[in-house]
Amino acid sequence: MVQLVQADFMKLPFPDNHFDGVFAIESTCHAPDRIGVYKEILRVLKPGGTFACYEWCLTDDYDPDSAEHRKIKKDIEVGDGLPDIVHTSVCTAALKKVGFTVSEARDVARDQGLHIETGDPWYHPLTPSWHPFEWPRFQFNPVMFRLMPLILGFFELIRLVPKGTKSTQVMLQAGGIGCAGGGITGCFTPMWLMVGTKADAKGGIKGKK
Repeated sequence: MVQLVQADFMKLPFPDNHFDGVFAIESTCHAPDRIGVYKEILRVLKPGGTFACYEWCLTDDYDPDSAEHRKIKKDIEVGDGLPDIVHTSVCTAALKKVGFTVSEARDVARDQGLHIETGDPWYHPLTPSWHPFEWPRFQFNPVMFRLMPLILGFFELIRLVPKGTKSTQVMLQAGGIGCAGGGITGCFTPMWLMVGTKADAKGGIKGKK
């Protein structure tokens, strides 16, 4: 039922009008150009097809003059391998520009950002904890934040873990701290939900007059 294809989503290896629907969860945020990746998605969608995605974006609360906000943005970009993080409006405008009719564009973290079972905010697992069984939170406390790279560096030295494990840990820690800071300040969201539809052959939207 499923076929896995590794490819460049800026040049999708599929013919035009191929899929009934497309979804992307925290992935198109890695695109160097939103218009380019959305245009490819529109191309492979059948007329009347729907595209839904979760984007990582800056919110209206982001202040480019704030050193704290700029650091949060940079930590997320470096720690999660992202190009320049853009504002929510940039993504929505790009989706419209390539030809999608946008039926929904909202920050789910604002209206439903709590964990269903625990009631915690989405960024809670990335906040520091002193409890050793609360992982990954334990690695973000001030002591473990400094110890983990040293421990992994020693493990690399004795070849218990592959080379580069320490650098990866440092990168991921920065990303985690950045995401938590973005959630706490409200200047970043990993849940900018957009739903767009490709016009059918008659220029209309499937299921709508």
